Amino acid sequence: MSTLVELVSKLKLYTESESHKKVYEVAKEVLKKDNQDLNALKQCLVALINMDNYEEALALIEKYKALIARDSISDKLLLLERAYIYYKTNKGEELEKLIPLGENIRGFQHVLAQYYYRSGESAKALKLYEQLLSSPEGEESDLSVNKRAVQSQLKYQDSSRVI
Repeated sequence: MSTLVELVSKLKLYTESESHKKVYEVAKEVLKKDNQDLNALKQCLVALINMDNYEEALALIEKYKALIARDSISDKLLLLERAYIYYKTNKGEELEKLIPLGENIRGFQHVLAQYYYRSGESAKALKLYEQLLSSPEGEESDLSVNKRAVQSQLKYQDSSRVI
């Protein structure tokens, strides 16, 4: 069995056992052997997110930006990971560049709503939460809490506004 096949097999095993550090290490080895492997890059990013290591994830995105931007499939395959990493590292400008790619992707809309809330763009956040709540897909509780937080922020910002 080739080294790359062995590494990919280990990656699957570690992913199933949720050993994020091992997933990251093996996926990084796969990337060293094949720097065009988008799935290995995705596994690295997911593992880093799960380990709350957003700065290293951001550095990895930067290192592989040519691979990510290669085509629309590459761009979309890593969309949620990049959006979340940009959100967590306060890279709002980078996150906003992804909006055209994520306009119909529910997870992206949720990250974007969180970003708008945190950046004080409460009206935009509220609009997104209302859209998400129109078809909640089992997230009613989380979305409702987030919507109420935005409404409270809007009330605080403009006490004359009735929501």
